[in-house]
Amino acid sequence: MLRAMADGGFQKFVTISGGADGFFFNGPKETKQINAHLKFGRNEYRFALQATVVGEMAINDEGTYYDGPQWPTSWHKWGSGKKESDLPSWKDQKSNRGNWPSVEAHVYDAVSSWVFIMSMTLAAQHR
Repeated sequence: MLRAMADGGFQKFVTISGGADGFFFNGPKETKQINAHLKFGRNEYRFALQATVVGEMAINDEGTYYDGPQWPTSWHKWGSGKKESDLPSWKDQKSNRGNWPSVEAHVYDAVSSWVFIMSMTLAAQHR
């Protein structure tokens, strides 16, 4: 899911995975929202997901944070109610404090570099 967000294909991922309802424990009537807060060294990324009535997911409260000694900072909020994450637009973003990668660029690099390996375990039935 995170990789799809970084690649700009979040809604496609949700659709081919059977729609938003399947991501929520007992469906969206029971679980209203999925919250994520990820830390990569001093950089942080958060977002919340909510199912829509048309089976998609809305990305809410997307934000980044830098927890470093150089500058006091607060969460950079990137909006709510979006169909796609802002992650792809952060790929080469420069810091507003100099000519080096921004917090958002570091977050993008971390998330986009992840490779997920799925494995299936078959359980033998004992009779």
